[in-house]
Amino acid sequence: MRHYQFEKNTGLSAQWMLFLFILKVLAGVANMYIHFVMYVKNDVGFYHAQALQDLSMLSSDPVMFFKNWLFNWGSLQNAVDFTSHEAYLFYKDIGVQIHTKYMVLANIFSFGNPYVNVQFYNIIFFIGQLYLYKSFYIQQPQKKWQLVIVIFLIPSVLFWNSGIHKDGWILAAFGFIFYSFYQFLKTRNRTYIVYFLLSCLLLLIVRYFYFISLFPLLLLWGITYHKERKWVYYFVAFCVSFFLFFNIQKGIPALNPMKMVQTRQAEFLNQIGYSDMRTPILKNNISSYIQNLPTAIDHIFFHPKLSTENPWKYNVSALDNYLILLILLVSLIYLKKNNLQNSMYISLLFFAISMYVFIGYTIPNCGALVRYKSEFTVLLLAVMISMSEIPFLRIESN
Repeated sequence: MRHYQFEKNTGLSAQWMLFLFILKVLAGVANMYIHFVMYVKNDVGFYHAQALQDLSMLSSDPVMFFKNWLFNWGSLQNAVDFTSHEAYLFYKDIGVQIHTKYMVLANIFSFGNPYVNVQFYNIIFFIGQLYLYKSFYIQQPQKKWQLVIVIFLIPSVLFWNSGIHKDGWILAAFGFIFYSFYQFLKTRNRTYIVYFLLSCLLLLIVRYFYFISLFPLLLLWGITYHKERKWVYYFVAFCVSFFLFFNIQKGIPALNPMKMVQTRQAEFLNQIGYSDMRTPILKNNISSYIQNLPTAIDHIFFHPKLSTENPWKYNVSALDNYLILLILLVSLIYLKKNNLQNSMYISLLFFAISMYVFIGYTIPNCGALVRYKSEFTVLLLAVMISMSEIPFLRIESN
């Protein structure tokens, strides 16, 4: 997009945008420092080491380096059938590749300095987050500062989505997807479809399961955009989805959503984490999911908890979680009926809550839980703020 389009519909001055970007970079640097100093093994170190190894080929065989960097993405034949286990493995691998390849590019300009790399990542992360903000702001500009707070300034969101992790890519993809889709529905400008498809591709590559979960809700958003009684459509879709989730494998054995969730849980259970919450192991039946639902909800909404026995970082996360719960509670009290008929808000609400529950089911330790739910915390808070009219937060936009 051209420069003037980037700045349009933000309500923010250049100084404010620069402040938010610098704050994001500083949070990314803090994230990098904590991971390099406090953890022996971590994603950031793995990606950085892998990128440096790939980059070592540049001086010895530049032709082969650029050939691998540009064209080596694995076998595309496994990418066609989104529902297959092979596709899951393919997109999981390609998500690692896109992250590593971008770090290779960043290392060329930063001379291998990981802290400088944070800036290169946050250019894209910040732009995507800004477009997420614009998706809400253009509909309710009077809530500018409320949206700035919940989208940019919640501590866990700022920390985890500014570091060199996939979380920043995911949140950026959300911003690009929602803004381009909203603008297409509003203007019918086909250019936005190109942006939308490219953004969907980014999310598919970075986090396959999130794309599969989001796409039906995007379809519902488009279908109900001009419809009355939107909640009826979503209620019917929820009932159908609930039935298919637990029964589709009976008719189509290759499709087994419960197995996908169990596989994800097993991957995390195999990792050794400090803050193990003793997450119950899911079984391949509906009773197991229903029985473990209270535990999933407790973990995702009420952990971590303040405790004198916790390391300081978990108590900081607990305070952040209490802030999030307070905002959600106040927003729930002041829900406004007129704001409940917005298809974008409804779709994102269903998406955020369903992903919250999925994370509650699958992630067994507090540290990973806080990180993985951060991008959905943004969506949930932004939607609840948009759906509510909190009288003591009515700040005039200027």
